[in-house]
Amino acid sequence: MAEEKLYLIFAENFYDLVFAVYLNLLGKKVRVSANRDSLENASELIPLDPFRSQLLAGRLGLPLAKEKDPYVPDFQIISQKYRLDFFWDRYRRDFSFNRDLGQDAEKFSNLLNRLVKTGRELELAIQNLPLIAPKKNAEFFLNLLSRAKTFPDQNLQLKSVFASAGISSELSQILIAPLRIISPHFSESSSFLSASIIWRFILSGAEGIVSSKESLASFMEILTASKSLILEEPLSIEISAGKITELRLHSGRRIQADLFFASPPKILELLNEKDRESRKAKSLAERFPRSTIFSHFYEIKSDALPEAMAERVIWISARTEDPKEFLLCSKPLTGALNLICISYARRKGEAKPLNEEDLLQTLLGLFPWTKAEPPKKRKEPLGFHQYLKLEPVKFYYPQLRTSFSNLFLTPSELIPILGFPGLFRFAERLAEEEKDK
Repeated sequence: MAEEKLYLIFAENFYDLVFAVYLNLLGKKVRVSANRDSLENASELIPLDPFRSQLLAGRLGLPLAKEKDPYVPDFQIISQKYRLDFFWDRYRRDFSFNRDLGQDAEKFSNLLNRLVKTGRELELAIQNLPLIAPKKNAEFFLNLLSRAKTFPDQNLQLKSVFASAGISSELSQILIAPLRIISPHFSESSSFLSASIIWRFILSGAEGIVSSKESLASFMEILTASKSLILEEPLSIEISAGKITELRLHSGRRIQADLFFASPPKILELLNEKDRESRKAKSLAERFPRSTIFSHFYEIKSDALPEAMAERVIWISARTEDPKEFLLCSKPLTGALNLICISYARRKGEAKPLNEEDLLQTLLGLFPWTKAEPPKKRKEPLGFHQYLKLEPVKFYYPQLRTSFSNLFLTPSELIPILGFPGLFRFAERLAEEEKDK
């Protein structure tokens, strides 16, 4: 019997942690190299509290977190014209839309329901996707699949759906805003299918039975109980015959693994100078980032927040340049303070976070009182890159393979294209491949 593989994941965000937990639940040997800062507020860059999602909690066997108040929505989207409340159940959601949208409520609600219904159907289809491209002739298969139409509405764009629904451009932007928190490349020309998968997730809440803290604790217990977390600083990686063979830590500890999952900069940072000049390393360096997700962290007085404000708010600002959409996540700290995490996405070539002055100036449109009493910075911004294009052909074989035969890009790359169902399917495919050998 073949020896069980070990999977080593350089986790940069919450999505990578979910992948690691799911692989662990599939019975695989997993090690996660992660920075403490990236773990501390990992789940705050997503429009919905992930532990409120049936789609996520159910798949990971976690207790579903309950809503904090039946009158406060799961999240809100606020623009220059609208403030819309999004509840997990259709009854309260439609009530709020009727209140805030008037005669446009029915069209908007019907379109949203279509997105969610399509997303639910796609979850089943994703279970049959191959996802892991063959090592040889990959380009041939990708070109072949680009001409195929296995999914209904595979090439359908959002703008066609918006036009047929008869909604205004302002309401179209409301529906695109959460997508642009996931990837700044979402637009009206983007895939209706990818949009459906994401909307299916962010409206996948339910009753819930425990607090979010309990769900988060259960999540982290899965990794800590199996001794999967590596919080030591990595020192270097070793390569041999076109493969990565081991990770060395500053403590002197060495970890050998069969498959590695990391961003190109992380691998290049850990290679020695000679290996960095190799053909494979140079090929890896050519995988340039297409976008970057940033998160900033502030402390704010709890009583300064509006009473009816949801824990997560997507703010469509009046900025004339990207980023225009911001996700604000508010969590209680000790005493009378709240932590505010502000996340946004920037396109390639804009790989630097906004400076504090610009960011706080943008927030004035939502919180005018911050001019007199600005939030206090809690820590430096965090960020991670995205490398894959948003293309329908990526449904089948997302190009996660790299020039190193046992190195994949981080699984979070799948989220804008296939959402969490794609992440879970990728883990299952890896497990299936190991079983077949």
